[in-house]
Amino acid sequence: MISIVIPVYNAEKQITRLLDSIQQNRVAETIEVIVVDDASKDGTVQSIKNYPVRIFENATNSGSACSRNRGVKEARGELVVFFDADVVLQENTLQSLLERAKELSEKDAYIGIYSKNPVEKGFVPEFKALLDFFHWLPVQSLEVTSFEPRCAILRKKAFLEVGGFDEKIKGADVEDYEFGYRLLAAGGKIYLDKNIQVDHHFPVKMSTIVKNFFQRGASWMKLFLERKEFDNAVTTKGAGAACMMAFAGAVLFFPGLFIQEAAFLWGLSMILYVILAHKFLGFVLREKGVRFMLLAFFAQYLLHVVLGVAAVKGIAEYILQKMVGPCKT
Repeated sequence: MISIVIPVYNAEKQITRLLDSIQQNRVAETIEVIVVDDASKDGTVQSIKNYPVRIFENATNSGSACSRNRGVKEARGELVVFFDADVVLQENTLQSLLERAKELSEKDAYIGIYSKNPVEKGFVPEFKALLDFFHWLPVQSLEVTSFEPRCAILRKKAFLEVGGFDEKIKGADVEDYEFGYRLLAAGGKIYLDKNIQVDHHFPVKMSTIVKNFFQRGASWMKLFLERKEFDNAVTTKGAGAACMMAFAGAVLFFPGLFIQEAAFLWGLSMILYVILAHKFLGFVLREKGVRFMLLAFFAQYLLHVVLGVAAVKGIAEYILQKMVGPCKT
């Protein structure tokens, strides 16, 4: 048996599309679908009562880490598949995951990616879909260092032995990265198949994405300071350099209006930023044209500035925790 675990919170409009797409994925294996509702305030639970799923409800809103852990503990299958509630499976997504699972050793995992075609239309979701999709294009290695539960498969035993997701991490934060690092430390490997894809309900408002980047960016920085390693996909050295150049450009912009040296440094930071970002911009140009590419440049620059600010926040919190922590023991 294969157990599909889906954490859900206030997603009555998205979860039914996911469940419909799971039903449309025909596989030979016996499948159970476990939905863990994290105390939704909308009609999420009611909307899925007619689907052949096992529903578990958290008494209080406890975060996606807690919901996924509960789902795995309730799972009857040896293999566990994770999907986020706001994705839609493509025609062969589930079958491809199950085929890849045959290659897994006891502690390994396989992950897929978001497709470049978002469920919603409009600049913001289409830009974010291209950005996420592009992050994985340069990855040559089958092995990656980040775990992505949006679309993933691993053995239940391996998940439990590593300790599951850290429930101290609330909301949708960096519990996925943190779990992946522990899985690797325990001797497991995380494999990527870029051909296994799901479509995603990306936010339609840029403010939502900015807020998410700021929260996750600060949290990831603290993980980075513990590990002192970049990932080989998404959160790479190149991405870190782009954030630094964008942040430097934002800081130097106003001083550069009055101070010649600051203006020079601002210009240098922007040139370096464009060099670091040019491959993504070229990709967007080929996909969407000139106008979309120009808008994407400013949107990406904004997000990199936000990540730069988030990094400063993460560093400050990390230092403070190190200073205060010993005083509590």
